[in-house]
Amino acid sequence: MKKAIISLLLLTIGCVAPAAFLGDNPENQPFDYLGSDTCILLTHGFAGTPWEVKELGQYLNDQGYTVKGILLPGHGTTAHDLSQTTWQEWYSKLEQAYLELKPSCTNIFAGGVSTGASLSLYLAENYNISGIILMDTIIYPVNTYAYYTNILKYFVRYKKNTRLIEDEEQYYYTHKPVAAVNQLMRFIGVLKKDISKVTEPALIIHYDNDYTSKPKSAQYVYDNIQSENKELIWLNNTFHVPTKGEEKLFVFEKTEEFIGSLI
Repeated sequence: MKKAIISLLLLTIGCVAPAAFLGDNPENQPFDYLGSDTCILLTHGFAGTPWEVKELGQYLNDQGYTVKGILLPGHGTTAHDLSQTTWQEWYSKLEQAYLELKPSCTNIFAGGVSTGASLSLYLAENYNISGIILMDTIIYPVNTYAYYTNILKYFVRYKKNTRLIEDEEQYYYTHKPVAAVNQLMRFIGVLKKDISKVTEPALIIHYDNDYTSKPKSAQYVYDNIQSENKELIWLNNTFHVPTKGEEKLFVFEKTEEFIGSLI
């Protein structure tokens, strides 16, 4: 209870979101890179944009693959827009992109960062895909307040994103809608119910001191999916987006190696 009270007090700091608009930055837009009939579908994280996975997409396209990066509903515009969306809308966007790729792709891999990884995992629960690349999957958030958002959403609209540095504010919302965080928590509950349905080959990458998603998120995924071909790689650092960290080239290479081994 004490933690919940502290979280509520923290939430009241910066509870009104600024009207910053992210849509003017071309780096925040969805992308399509044409290549072979092996296709990779990439999804960014919560309150982020395709910028998070664009560099990985370019790298994979340079190896000859077709790569599609989507923009989730409510993202890349304003935090208010995100507050009006549901997790079903986020997943529907990913599902739609998958169905668009399916007629022209012999192999389809899905991957993402944080919430994008969780959505990709859910896609694998519902469709037979070639493999999944899960980077810092969000199952157990670090921030205590996330677990109380079913109540807090009625009292506080936004929580300031205190992890952002100034250069990153052009790619992320500076404030996260509490109602949208609650949608994320509801989605995680649904995701966990049928995680044992996943049998696809899986590459799981996670920071061992992730400041957003507890490391046990990755271990939970590894232990509960039923894939025979699965690998868990720990990155020794305190960060949350492997595609933008110091280890990004290693992550790119491991991703390409994983895909190449399955086609």
